[in-house]
Amino acid sequence: MREISQGIANTIKPQVIPTIIIELCKDKNITKVTIEGDEKPYSAYGKYYMRSAGEDWEISPQQLRSLMLSASDSIVNIESNNQELTFSQLKTLYIGNNLALRENTFKQNLNLLTHNGAYNLMANILADVNSYSIKVAVFSGTDKTNLIKRNEYGYKCMLVAVKQVLDYMEALNDKVVDMFDDRIEIISVGGLPEGLTLEEFYEGKSKPVNLELQQIMVQLDYIEQTGHGVPLIVSRYGREVFDISENFITVTILLKHKRNVEGRLSKTAIKAIDSSDCKILELMKENSNISVSEISRLVGLGTTTVTKRIRHLKEVGIVERKGPKKTGQWIVKQ
Repeated sequence: MREISQGIANTIKPQVIPTIIIELCKDKNITKVTIEGDEKPYSAYGKYYMRSAGEDWEISPQQLRSLMLSASDSIVNIESNNQELTFSQLKTLYIGNNLALRENTFKQNLNLLTHNGAYNLMANILADVNSYSIKVAVFSGTDKTNLIKRNEYGYKCMLVAVKQVLDYMEALNDKVVDMFDDRIEIISVGGLPEGLTLEEFYEGKSKPVNLELQQIMVQLDYIEQTGHGVPLIVSRYGREVFDISENFITVTILLKHKRNVEGRLSKTAIKAIDSSDCKILELMKENSNISVSEISRLVGLGTTTVTKRIRHLKEVGIVERKGPKKTGQWIVKQ
């Protein structure tokens, strides 16, 4: 019985501890082995199998990926290991966006509790103190041989960490994670969501893995959900900027667009803008009557963010607004 128990524990991963008993069945002693676990799928001897027509078949990587996705729980259903959580930073973000959170209902409204009333994993991610962080790397040149800066933001409300990363990007004149002299590389781990085709991806259709977290980010103006982000990138840079494999999506944006705009601005102004500003300036030059809401739609940023960026461009003397609010024009200084 000890050998059976050790054999099972050593060959099945994640590790399970079997229950082994001796029973009498039709005047014979039999060994009954019972195994239970809630961390499926399990592997045997490092491989994964499925039962079909009385036989064991090793499953493909794609089948394994589908199985793992179907078996995974949403972060709102996974109980947090830490139940002593506070949310002062999250509340401050909502206040900053002129949104109110009621003390007696916000945990339920933001889906921070499991069905048993305990804090879930999403609550942990958005709490004032946690174990999650975002790493930012800046390289000199066009490859990863010369790392010049590496910062880490986190161990706090993840949305506050995201804001700090965005502020850092602006301070570095658009230097972001895997930022090179000639391009920005953004890597998303996991490939396309299960059930989403390549054409649907390019059309702007999406399948958020964590819908509840997406809704909070929409409320706080971190993202938008009109579905035009990918089509906008394709229209500006072409499909070739996307490298989509089974496990990764890599987006490579060349910085030619930014340099073209910078060539028409003063050196002082160049230091004060980033790539989002450059897109806003291009739109204003193409249509001096363009509205903030239209800029927001075309750039892929929230109206609050666009308004802040325009205010910044005015402060550094790059943009002027002439005429009435509704019928005025944008003046971009060369």
